[in-house]
Parts: sequence; structure tokens; C-alpha cells
Amino acid sequence: MLHFTFLGTSSGVPTLTRNVSGLAIRNSKNKDWILVDAGEGTQHRIQQAKLSLQNLVAICITHVHGDHCYGLIGLLASAGMNARTAPLTIIAPKEIQQWIEVTAQLTDLHLPYPLNFTDVKESTQIQQITDQLSIQSHRLSHRVPSFAFSIIAQ
Repeated sequence: MLHFTFLGTSSGVPTLTRNVSGLAIRNSKNKDWILVDAGEGTQHRIQQAKLSLQNLVAICITHVHGDHCYGLIGLLASAGMNARTAPLTIIAPKEIQQWIEVTAQLTDLHLPYPLNFTDVKESTQIQQITDQLSIQSHRLSHRVPSFAFSIIAQ
């Protein structure tokens, strides 16, 4: 069974009571979880939800608008500062990978764990993340290429 924690449901900008887009999907059989979108402030909401970045197995970014991804780099850096060493899967538009690489270079960010990128625009097959969790992407209609994700628990 999967458990859903809404980390942010606001669009565009946060409000006093709602953060921008973020959804944690946790496997009830263990502590593994998947993050869908990482708007600004998402890592604060992750802390409030008592989720560990050590148990994060994948990040899915629906599209490149800032309210869906501006919290990603800080989250990745925090995971590294908290001794994460396990590889992390990121399923996102390729622009997200480019943005992370440029930002890491310009800010001297060195992650102590590997990032395994999948360009969501090229991925329509089910991707096995762990022995119990898989992800499949689905194209949506929006101003920019956008995707939904099916999270499958085995």
C-alpha cells in the first residue's frame, strides 16, 4: 500500500498555509519514498512530515516551471550534507539535469552520491526503482512539456 503526504498544493506562489507543489509517496512496507515535484520550501515540509532523505529513492519532476522544481537543488545539497551515499533516481525533463549540473558547477556543489537521470520525455516504459516500487510517466497537456507519474507498488 502507498501513503500520500501532500507537501504543497499551492500553484505559482506559496501562501501562508500552503507550499508550492510537492507530494511524498511512501511505501507502507518499508521506509522508501518517492517525491513528485520539489517546489521552493519542499525540504522544510519534508522535515515537518518526518521523512528521511536517506530513504528517498526517486524524485519525479512534472515540468520545468519554478513552482515545481526550485526547491530541488537545496534538497539534493541537504541530502549530501546529511551523509547520503546511496544513488538517487531523478525522472524529469532533461533541462532539470542541465540546470542541476550548471548550478552545481557555479556554486561548487559536490554531491557525495550519484544521481541517475532519466529524461521523462524519452521514457514511456515502466521503470523499476526498487524491488517494490516502479514508476511510469504519462504526457500531459500544458504550456510546457508536462508529465504525470504512475507509482506502482508490487
